[in-house]
Amino acid sequence: MLAGELGLNMHLRNKHGGYSSRTPFKCAESSCNMYYETEKKARDHFRHVHSGEKVTCPICDRVSINKVYFKRHLRRMHGIAGSEADRLIVESERGEKLKIDDIKHP
Repeated sequence: MLAGELGLNMHLRNKHGGYSSRTPFKCAESSCNMYYETEKKARDHFRHVHSGEKVTCPICDRVSINKVYFKRHLRRMHGIAGSEADRLIVESERGEKLKIDDIKHP
């Protein structure tokens, strides 16, 4: 019945954000009901989702919840990675709006 227990735990976590014996660590955000297998995963979730570290793309104005997702957005949507992506993060933090001609594409 392991598959049934595993399925129940996944359902509780994904649909209800609920506690199970496999996910005892709750997110520190009081309004969030997500639970994780380890304290580190709960902290990482909090940092990535609730830290307020939003980054706006200087190309298309899309808002990402953190730098990790912003870098992924740059790579997937604009074909930009590596040091050019790092440069855009710095410019985004300064609030600079770029023209498409200012960007070095690979």
